Amino acid sequence: MIGQTISHYRILEKLGEGGMGVVYKAEDLKLKRVVALKFLPASVSGSPDELARFQQEAEAISALNHPNIATIFDIDEAGGKRFLALEYIAGGTLKAKMRTLAAEGKRLPEADVTSYALQICEGLAHAHRSQIVHRDIKCDNVMLTADGVAKITDFGLAKLRGTSQLTKTGSTVGTLAYMAPEQMQGEEVDARADLFSLGVVIFELLTGKMPFRGEHEAAIMYSVLHEEPQRTEQFRTDVPAFLQNVIAKALQKDPLARYQSASEILSDLRCGKADAPLGAPEQKSIVVLPFGDMSPGKDNEYFSDGLTEEIISDLSNIRSLKVISRTSAMRLKGSSKDVRAIAQELGVRYVLEGSVRKSGQSLRITAQLIDGRADATLWTEKYSGTLDDVFEIQEKVSRAIVGALKVVLSTDEERRIEERPITNAQAHDLYLRARKALQRGEPEALAQSLALLNEGLALVGPNELLYAALGQTYFAFFRWINKADESYIRQAHEYLIKTFAMNPSSPHGFVLQGLLHCTEGDIAGAIGSMKRAVAIDPTNTEGLFWLGIYSTWVGRFEDAMRYAERLCGIDPLLPINTVIRGVTYIYHGDFAQGLTWLMRGYEMDPGSPLSEWTVAIGLAWSRDPQRAIVHIDALARLAPNWVYTHHALFLKHALRGEKELALGYDTPELALEAKHDMHFSLHVAHCYALIGEKAKALDFLEHAVKMGMLNHPFLSRIDPLLEPLRGEPRFQALMIEAKQRMEQLSV
Repeated sequence: MIGQTISHYRILEKLGEGGMGVVYKAEDLKLKRVVALKFLPASVSGSPDELARFQQEAEAISALNHPNIATIFDIDEAGGKRFLALEYIAGGTLKAKMRTLAAEGKRLPEADVTSYALQICEGLAHAHRSQIVHRDIKCDNVMLTADGVAKITDFGLAKLRGTSQLTKTGSTVGTLAYMAPEQMQGEEVDARADLFSLGVVIFELLTGKMPFRGEHEAAIMYSVLHEEPQRTEQFRTDVPAFLQNVIAKALQKDPLARYQSASEILSDLRCGKADAPLGAPEQKSIVVLPFGDMSPGKDNEYFSDGLTEEIISDLSNIRSLKVISRTSAMRLKGSSKDVRAIAQELGVRYVLEGSVRKSGQSLRITAQLIDGRADATLWTEKYSGTLDDVFEIQEKVSRAIVGALKVVLSTDEERRIEERPITNAQAHDLYLRARKALQRGEPEALAQSLALLNEGLALVGPNELLYAALGQTYFAFFRWINKADESYIRQAHEYLIKTFAMNPSSPHGFVLQGLLHCTEGDIAGAIGSMKRAVAIDPTNTEGLFWLGIYSTWVGRFEDAMRYAERLCGIDPLLPINTVIRGVTYIYHGDFAQGLTWLMRGYEMDPGSPLSEWTVAIGLAWSRDPQRAIVHIDALARLAPNWVYTHHALFLKHALRGEKELALGYDTPELALEAKHDMHFSLHVAHCYALIGEKAKALDFLEHAVKMGMLNHPFLSRIDPLLEPLRGEPRFQALMIEAKQRMEQLSV
């Protein structure tokens, strides 16, 4: 074919040939550019399956637009030959580059390995967000430009959402040595199969060898399915620890134990908080386990927990130190796991554990710092004093950790560790008790929180922390106890003003402000406030949590996933944080991936009313009404009087088409709950839509959009529970409004 003109392309030279096509370099005579033309080989050009696969590749690539994915320009047919016109990439494949270096007795520099891995990850993240799984990631399918930019190519085996799985006769799709176990066994695969293949690629780039080897196909299959990667001693000593960890997690045989998204690998490759250069020291990381209450009456748990939280707060001010948040740390209270297992589960190197003995005003505190990897105690200290000495003891513990880990503090970090947000020890004690009560959330506990906080104010006068906690408590009264009494919102506002009067840069104040903005339907203000909270305090888990939620509601998937990953990095054991990832995927249209994360959160907190409700909604979205109803019935047994239970029962009968029974839950209480909650308003709209009450459904949907539910792609075409409304002119007008507001949203 060299020298021939096909359509408006003149063939210049043959570039290569594989099982899925023949590729030529060609000149585009119309646009005067060099392209790559990919033809089906003549031997299979008449096969309906291969033609379908060829069409599938065109659809897959044309749906993608990313600097790390080879661009498709055209799909055409001439003289019975069907072909793609692709971006011509002059640098050859990553595999070819490795072969050239190997011939010279060299391997890729580690900096290049990390760079290529990051770029492949970026391309995969984009493809996966578009519901496309490549299914044949390997070094042969990554092209390099002259400038060293990596571009994924050859989407011939790509699996698009909603398409059938195409396979070659008698074989499994993909390339054996790179395949994930589930792919090798012919199971349905998702994005995590690509991540396994990427782990193989990174291993190969670093070592020049495959992690799973054998002399024939059966031996390779056995190795992938049953053996650990074949790491040499040189691999263990020469490859940086963070890259070893990335490979180990990517090559987990169980998809649930593997990375769940390309974004997660990106985060780890970038070494956590910063784009650290390759070979930079491993980021220091620690979890502070809940201090044990050794008091005679075992009645000072709140104090032990408070000391734990304050040390975590001190350490969280150190930017170079990864600190697991207090909520995850507190879930380890009473755990029988050994220190090494805890460190491994949380991905940290160091563990602090200790105990508190408080009798009257007397204190005795013991603390020890342990290297979780080596299971070795680095130091043990005992501190004695009175309640008035608690701040000094707390600071001594924090500084001892800083010294042991050889962390150099900035002037600002020094100042933050020395700060005393509440200088009076007794008032601080009252604040800790109030926080404990606030976290319980019941009416009696919230009333107790108010009393304790006001008692603290009587001792110290105006105080930022106490004011913010009072605002949060009044907001909790409104959010969870009584939305009919809007005086709670007014009081939350009053304490917000007082908080900012004490400290205009209070992260606690900005979190409260964000919650109030959202309740009032100001989604831009809500996102802006939470961003300010996180900018001031990057470890503020409340701010990260709500940023993830709000970003999802306004259709910013990448932002939402980034916040969710940061949140799970510092607060991995809180079930609701795992659920956030699931919700993010669902609002992006990936119900299978979303449900996987929802179920993981459920498994962390089985029997919780919130877990039952969340999973029920996820299953309803995933078109699995029977399983959704099982969880709704469990919720009804657990919390029969909860307003979310009433919604779930409404949904149960709506899913069954039992209109009269469903309308039994059409109560003023539901409307009141939806008034200040766009998410709940959307869920009520679902119920009415399913039973044919379109006007009411549109009322609630319109309210949700007005409040800030602006995820136009999800509402307009993805959400299956809104399908009955999509033919309505009012729905279509509402979607135009949602799209305009989503595109104009500026925060």
